[in-house]
Amino acid sequence: MQDWLKNALEVVRVQEEQENAFADLFKNNSLWLLLDAADEMSSPQPLTEISQQLTGWVKNARVVLTCRVNVWEANAGALENFETYRLLNFEYPQQVQEFIGRWFHNKDADKGERLWQELDKAERQRIQDLVKNPLRLALLCSTYDPPVPPFPRLRCTHKSK
Repeated sequence: MQDWLKNALEVVRVQEEQENAFADLFKNNSLWLLLDAADEMSSPQPLTEISQQLTGWVKNARVVLTCRVNVWEANAGALENFETYRLLNFEYPQQVQEFIGRWFHNKDADKGERLWQELDKAERQRIQDLVKNPLRLALLCSTYDPPVPPFPRLRCTHKSK
């Protein structure tokens, strides 16, 4: 924590009152920890390791932790006091079209309509399956920039001798 605080405060040495003020933020639930991609840790049991590290004045911190479902299920019970939320897929086409419409509502409704028309083509089945995931759909919406084709035409060929 000392290293992180030094970098965050841009100081050479963290003073005791700075450290105490930081600890008080946790105690008063004014600060949350975001632990993203726990499944990317090199540990064979990342959630158990995180549980062991959430001690001392950090143990009462509000924590948002993200990981893949398989890691959460394999480490069931490691974080027993956590409330669990699961990211569910959108229904295609209704919820995907609604999301696109809301995304572009204030920005550029025509742009959203063009994205939807391109996405809803019959040959876009694989991409339609991918954008059922809300995070992937948000990424697509945030990067969509017509007239650049949003979905490049790639053909893989197999050559045999």
